[in-house]
Amino acid sequence: DDSGGGGGGGASSAAARSSAHSRLDFSAAPNMNRSVEAGTICKVLLENFMCHRKLELKLGPHINFICGNNGSGKSAVLVALTVGLGGSAGFTHRGQSLKALVRHGAQYAKIQITLRNTADGATEPYQADVYGPAIVIERLIRKDGAAQYALRRWDGKGVVSRKKEDLDNLLDAFNVQVNNPCAVLMQETSKEFLTSQSPNQKYKFFLIATQLQKMLDDFVKVGQNIETLSAAVRAKSKQLPDMEARVEQLEQAYKDVQELRDLDKRLGKLKKQFVWQTVFERRASLADADAQLAVIEAKHARPHDVYD
Repeated sequence: DDSGGGGGGGASSAAARSSAHSRLDFSAAPNMNRSVEAGTICKVLLENFMCHRKLELKLGPHINFICGNNGSGKSAVLVALTVGLGGSAGFTHRGQSLKALVRHGAQYAKIQITLRNTADGATEPYQADVYGPAIVIERLIRKDGAAQYALRRWDGKGVVSRKKEDLDNLLDAFNVQVNNPCAVLMQETSKEFLTSQSPNQKYKFFLIATQLQKMLDDFVKVGQNIETLSAAVRAKSKQLPDMEARVEQLEQAYKDVQELRDLDKRLGKLKKQFVWQTVFERRASLADADAQLAVIEAKHARPHDVYD
């Protein structure tokens, strides 16, 4: 049990837990020469999260056991994995707000989870050309409750995306179900299931565990999207006649513009022809003048020739 692993305790309890990571055993499971699936968690880094000031946890490729005394922060690691991969604070039963997970006295908490992204097993890597051999998922939680995601390359440097949607797509590709109690079973959830006498509560657990609830939620979301798109289509259909009339007007205006351009080109050619026609006429006039001048000069030249 790790009921004392919360992040909102008093100053004395927070101080007592500040070195909780030293009391945990993080021995990685040995590699048994079996293929390792893409999407396997290989490292978890926590900073100011619940009782942990700073914790680096390296996991083996197969089964890992985390052992420690009560209050040493075992469940905090599971909560960090759930929240870091997009789970809600309410699912962890550690508070209704993420800010309750920030370590006492700190201004922020950071979760960094590294997933294997190699093709050793049956699961295909996720966008290996973008992320490389590993994917680093980071979630920063501030004391005021604000939070943000960051999907980084294998070296942790370049940020590929900060969108929750991209994280969901990544988890779907690896079939990671953080809100499925069969995948992540919190202590309070197991207690509720074992002590609950209500068939409705157990049926709800069944729906979540078999992903039927997720399918129902997806159907509802798809139905809402269909209704939204249908309303948009109806609205656009009403605007279609006006838009068609406007298109006809624009087409006619385009034809008129084209005719004006053709007329302008023709006018330009006529202006050039007019200029050259003027040149030709002036040349002809000049030739006539030269001929007349020659006749006149010839007439004036003959009397002088006789006199000489």
